[in-house]
Amino acid sequence: MNNQITITNFGDFIRERRIKLGLTLRTFSNKFAYDPGNISKLERNIFPPSLDNDKLKGLAKALQIKESSLDWVTFFDLAHTSKGRIPNDIASDINTSQYLPLLFRTVRGKKLSRKKLEEVIKLINESWFFMKLQLKRLSYNVVGDIAFSFLKKYHSDFSIPIPIEEIAEGKLHIEIIPVNKLKVLYDTDGCLDSTLSKIFIDMDLYMKYENRTRFTIAHEIGHSVLHKTYFENLDIHTVEDIYNISDQINEDDYGWLEYQAYSFAGQVLVPKNVLVTEVEKRLGEIPKGKFLPEKIFSISQELLEIFNVSGEVLSRRLQKTGIINNDGV
Repeated sequence: MNNQITITNFGDFIRERRIKLGLTLRTFSNKFAYDPGNISKLERNIFPPSLDNDKLKGLAKALQIKESSLDWVTFFDLAHTSKGRIPNDIASDINTSQYLPLLFRTVRGKKLSRKKLEEVIKLINESWFFMKLQLKRLSYNVVGDIAFSFLKKYHSDFSIPIPIEEIAEGKLHIEIIPVNKLKVLYDTDGCLDSTLSKIFIDMDLYMKYENRTRFTIAHEIGHSVLHKTYFENLDIHTVEDIYNISDQINEDDYGWLEYQAYSFAGQVLVPKNVLVTEVEKRLGEIPKGKFLPEKIFSISQELLEIFNVSGEVLSRRLQKTGIINNDGV
């Protein structure tokens, strides 16, 4: 359920937030050293808010608005629009700015085609919200550092195979929910919900293919670790909501989301330090020129079994770890 406030003016918005916290005007003002008269005038829309970023952030935090949440975005947008200003991030965006004349023409009552109006609405929705959830472009090695820290916290002995499903359910309190025909109906093996507490996974995959199941769970955990804020602000609460994901994520962000989660899953299930140790146990010290794929092939089946991953995942990890030449296995 979405409990976020949808008030359309700044004064009502902050008043509802304060009341939701169970604070009277006097208590709130005393607690955060505000003048109650000024707060009252803000709430009644008599005074417009200051657009000083530090002051706005201070008020938002006093109201316990979570940074980067939809309420945080709404708070800043209402503050700017209450003074007749376009939010800075919108005004500075070239793609958004080229549509503003269309919006102004609509407001003035001039005729605008449905197609153009839909373009304006789509652009504003994307810009005012998702542009503020800018996705970090993390390299493979940076994701690896995060994966290593994750294992140190949740599976510090690094014993293999990594018990990823047990970590999900027992330590992260994520419910694994097998769904009939998930792959057929939604073209996905699995999906994390926006509460970060459920992973929907294809029933056939879950019952028949253990190593793919493990990778899918690790992949979705990767989203919860790397893309927490992004997923919390998507509207994924039921399996049916998977249909709407493409409407909420632009193509470039989607590519990065998947690349980073894929990289995380591989490096969690096949940790570099453990992989190097297991290879050297069988073949001796890794030479500077790296092993030839043919030599690794002789132990590949053992490695697949002890890590419980697919050949594709193992091959990528051997290359990325520098154990074999980049030509592959």
